[in-house]
Amino acid sequence: MADNSELIFTARFKAVAAALGMADYHQLPPPPDPRTSKLVWNGQLTTRHANTAKKLWEGLNTEINNGGYGQRKKTKTFDLRKARELLGTCDDFIALARTQFVYQASRASRNASDVGSSTTDIVALPASATGSGTPLKNAAASRAENPNAFVLTTKKEMPQWADYRELNLGGGRLEVLKCKIETASPYFRFGFKLLNENGRLFGDGSIKSQDANLVVHIGRNNWNRPNLGIAAKDIFFTRDLNGVPLESDKKVFSAGRRLSASVELRISSSYVVTFSVNGILCMNRVIPPGICRRIVVLAWSDGEEYEVEVSDLSVNPGSGS
Repeated sequence: MADNSELIFTARFKAVAAALGMADYHQLPPPPDPRTSKLVWNGQLTTRHANTAKKLWEGLNTEINNGGYGQRKKTKTFDLRKARELLGTCDDFIALARTQFVYQASRASRNASDVGSSTTDIVALPASATGSGTPLKNAAASRAENPNAFVLTTKKEMPQWADYRELNLGGGRLEVLKCKIETASPYFRFGFKLLNENGRLFGDGSIKSQDANLVVHIGRNNWNRPNLGIAAKDIFFTRDLNGVPLESDKKVFSAGRRLSASVELRISSSYVVTFSVNGILCMNRVIPPGICRRIVVLAWSDGEEYEVEVSDLSVNPGSGS
């Protein structure tokens, strides 16, 4: 059975359709053509998923405004209020489709890698789905090697405008991840997410998800927070376990407009994770072994433009990963 990440978009739009009195893809409104509607109804998304999601949203929104399929067919199985609440905004609808597409493609690439399969029929991921930079050849290639440097920038179609890179661990677990970052953005977040093999990259419209995961990050706001002793010039640290903050934001140090920092995430053989910025230890905590086999580098904001340059990235140096 597929989990919530794999069918998060399909489940949402089917729920909207059901609230409108629709029982199968034949009853979906245009503009998507019947073939596309059938594919999406069956949970199959393509590299044109954003365009497809936009068209589906437009058709369903028009259907809601017209009173619903169920009303026209004189049935009682429709609820316009519920349909409108479930449909949400077009941007959120597209973000759900992108999350499902990226999850399915990355899982397919992991499965292909595990059994040594050919990757010629693995769907290609666009740059917008895999992070900034040159588009990758295919999904398996995105896990076959790790870039030494890349830039994470605003992606307004993603939850919290996030951009990310999932790194290849060579089938093993994370031991150490090091990189340098630079940014002049007044408001930004940068960090890492550790998660299970089948864990959710994003929650419902947020970086946080309520499955087994750990998010550690630094950030900067463009305003002062005197109650926390954090000014707009300060870099702070935050950690969330399974989607729940472990403590309030903590000041790490003050910085000029252009921040340059060295970041390190390390996991010992006893599964004690440490997170350091410029040699300053921010966290030292035991974590579940199950979330040490996937690692994602993330940058995001909350409605603010940002750009974070990542360089000198290394993963498990000397371990063969």
